[in-house]
Amino acid sequence: MPRVTATERPDGSTVIEWRPVAQSAVRGYTVYRMDEFRGSFVVRLNAQPVAGTAYVDWPETPRAERRRYYVVAVDALNEEGLPSTGAYSFGLP
Repeated sequence: MPRVTATERPDGSTVIEWRPVAQSAVRGYTVYRMDEFRGSFVVRLNAQPVAGTAYVDWPETPRAERRRYYVVAVDALNEEGLPSTGAYSFGLP
C-alpha cells in the first residue's frame, strides 16, 4: 500500500487519503482505525470496500486520545492485502 495521510478537520472529522494501488485486480480499500486508550483496539471503519482513495472518519463513535489509520487493498475475491503504514491523526507518540 502507498503512504496514507490522516488530517483532522475543524468539525472533528478525520480525512484519510491514499494513492491507488497499481494493480488492476483491486476492487476497493478497507480502512481501519487503531485507538490507543491504554492498550490498542482496532476498529474496521467501512463495511464495504471504498472505491475511491479517501475516507472520512466522523466523530460519532468514541475515539481514543491517540489514533492511527491503516488502509488495506481488497481484491476481486474480497481478500485483503498487506496494510499500509500507520498514519497518525491525533496524539502523536
